[in-house]
Amino acid sequence: MIHKCNIITSSALRGLQILFAIVVLGLSVTLMKDHNDHGGDLGYSSVPAILPISTGIGAISMVAAVFSLTIAWTNFLREYIEMLVDVVIVLINIVGGTVSCSDQSAFENRTTLTSKRS
Repeated sequence: MIHKCNIITSSALRGLQILFAIVVLGLSVTLMKDHNDHGGDLGYSSVPAILPISTGIGAISMVAAVFSLTIAWTNFLREYIEMLVDVVIVLINIVGGTVSCSDQSAFENRTTLTSKRS
């Protein structure tokens, strides 16, 4: 019974991870698309580097969640593979969040844009 409870809990958490990865991926792709559609009008030369990074992080997180969900229903080295995948995904998300928080290029572009209009 304990094993089934762990599988159900793990599956529910993997479902949330898939949902969050889809949200990150969707927002990143939408922002890149909108930036390309309206970037020329605003004086931006290219897409900020954080958007492709966020897209990659969302895609990797989604693939890892689907892989971990598949592994959760098998017994072949389940704990070790899940732990390895989780550690890698946590590190990738921490690095992506750190890069996202330290990326000031969008703020600098916005500042130069408003100074050009004045």
